[in-house]
Amino acid sequence: MYFMMRFLLFTFFMLFVGLLCNAKEVNDNTTIFSASDVSASTEQLVIKWYGIGVDVWGSYGPSEIYVVGESYEAALELEKAFCDRRKKLNKNWDVRHDCANENHKIFRHLPEEGGAYVSSYVRPNLKYDFYTLTMGSLRPYPDEEDYKQTILHEYWHIYQHSNLSDECTTNSRDKCERDKKLTGSYEKTPWLHEGSANYMGLLEYSRHVNSLRDMRRQLFRYKDRSFTNYLSSSQKLNEFTYKNGRRLAYDIGTWFVAFLIHNEGESTLKDGFYGDLDKYGFVKSFERNFGKSPSAYILEFNTFLENNRNNTKAFENLLQNALLVRGNEAN
Repeated sequence: MYFMMRFLLFTFFMLFVGLLCNAKEVNDNTTIFSASDVSASTEQLVIKWYGIGVDVWGSYGPSEIYVVGESYEAALELEKAFCDRRKKLNKNWDVRHDCANENHKIFRHLPEEGGAYVSSYVRPNLKYDFYTLTMGSLRPYPDEEDYKQTILHEYWHIYQHSNLSDECTTNSRDKCERDKKLTGSYEKTPWLHEGSANYMGLLEYSRHVNSLRDMRRQLFRYKDRSFTNYLSSSQKLNEFTYKNGRRLAYDIGTWFVAFLIHNEGESTLKDGFYGDLDKYGFVKSFERNFGKSPSAYILEFNTFLENNRNNTKAFENLLQNALLVRGNEAN
């Protein structure tokens, strides 16, 4: 009788968690978990645009999507469900440090702050490695076109992570080869990592809606707010970090990727550079696929910017030609 009661309680708990989080299988590699206040239409929107990323870049995982709404209480419930799932799948899960608390806010900050991000849980102490893609419900809001672009941006990060085999510890003092391979530095630098996610997300969105309008709007917004500060900066593009010069790295990095793809082709970035990343590391993979060092390519890019400060057509060509190149490669 005792064991039967425990079984019934456990079953009820799992059903409750399932209802609470609306857990659904997206594909063989992916499960989606939505907070209790997230609408079915928002969840389906995430599934649709995540699926577009999968169709273009491939399916990788195990991946878990977490969709957070605007309710703080629902976000707390989702954090609890996240921790319960982790304990079930990994007996070595560090409950004290890796489950949510006041100092480690996994979802509870999103109802107020919004945003989106990908996390990689590839660690030597875990039996079950996985990635998470988390979407808030503001900045951007689900009814904005930017929300769709953000889903693609974040899925590109999963693609990037999927090319690496290195593991990282949870000790922040340990150097992680995975971080250096992804971004070119142990202190992660966003220029190519985030620049390619921005660019590829915008590009695939543009292809899907058959219009460059939003892509042009976004990139020229980056140009207007960041070019002057970048060209007057004493730092190189690959020296900006997530703590120092983050916006410049994102904005200018997106234009750098437009310049790179215009010169080298999209498949050289996706299949060549990222395909070689695990074996050769960031710098050698860059040199193998783009013919020069990151610093030399950045210098060439800077010269292009200096020579075309007021030449809108030159920047327009980077976008239009990149779109045409994809069409030619596909045929």
